Amino acid sequence: MSERNPIAVAVAQLPMADTLAANLASARIAVAQAAGLGADLVVLPECATTGFHRGLRELCEPGALDDAVLTLQSDVNQHGVVAVVGTPLFDGPLVRNAAITLRPGRAPVVAHKVGLTASEAGFFTPGERGAPWVVGDWRFGVILCREILDKADVLRDFQGAIDVLLWPGYISWDQPGGAGEDYLAVAKELARTLGVHLLQCNWPHAINDPSLRGMGGSVWLDPAGVLIRRAPADVPSMTLLTLR
Repeated sequence: MSERNPIAVAVAQLPMADTLAANLASARIAVAQAAGLGADLVVLPECATTGFHRGLRELCEPGALDDAVLTLQSDVNQHGVVAVVGTPLFDGPLVRNAAITLRPGRAPVVAHKVGLTASEAGFFTPGERGAPWVVGDWRFGVILCREILDKADVLRDFQGAIDVLLWPGYISWDQPGGAGEDYLAVAKELARTLGVHLLQCNWPHAINDPSLRGMGGSVWLDPAGVLIRRAPADVPSMTLLTLR
């Protein structure tokens, strides 16, 4: 394989709020901050525009969500940085849990969450995974949260087609009886099998249960499945990674 130019990726653990305006403000700050740090791309968590909480569905008004995405697209154009933004999206009467990749001067790339949790399926409708896209010399794909467990489907869709797998989500790594440990084990195996860098972007806290710990801790796995770096736990942060 020919040598690639390095790429700088920022992983933003945003402070979660219960209003669209507050979450959008944090997302805009993250885009500007990432560009100021020299990032080529910034990754925001799952449902970054609304937050991931019980009041999410009340914030899902089509015009307001469209305006939020347009605002972030304007910021991306201004700062010259690619942004991967988790957001609910309306698809006719259906609501998708999506990650939308905003690129300066180019059309967005949308990836719907295919594998929903039981609680999500009461509001969201599964969609299509979304095609890989390119920044510089690097090919990217996106999955959302529990989709890491759908290993066979992810391999089918991305084997040989990407260099980096982005994994926005909402995960409590340390919750007793939680899925965090299983998620990380599967992520390591998936990074090895695909031969890709795997970058997770997490929320650093939960609104539904403020006492919950073990959030944050966004991970960077190399193509051998080795944990190279981890973001701080339980606090908002911006982590800049250089992939080579």
